[in-house]
Amino acid sequence: MIMDLLKDDLIIENLVATDKMGVIREFAGYLKAQRRIENENDLVRVLIERESLGSTGIGDGVAIPHGRLHNIQEIIVAFGRSARGVEYQALDAKPVFLFFLLIGNCCLGSG
Repeated sequence: MIMDLLKDDLIIENLVATDKMGVIREFAGYLKAQRRIENENDLVRVLIERESLGSTGIGDGVAIPHGRLHNIQEIIVAFGRSARGVEYQALDAKPVFLFFLLIGNCCLGSG
């Protein structure tokens, strides 16, 4: 389960971002500060590339931004909550309040 992978230090109780790009940048900066990733720009790029395929805002106030990075040792799961909601181009066109960020290693399991 996703909650089994979520670590207490990867919870942002009150996201300050007000738009999709801001949420992505806030998560990237937070993961860098927590020493879970080396380069926040790499994560921003990966998440934006994924969003270009279609919004990860799945509706009912939830988004699951995700992607794959080099140089991580384990799956990263982070959670963020926005009290006011964020325009995230969700499938139901409603604001997103709960964000579950999933990052996997692009090479995990190979050789």
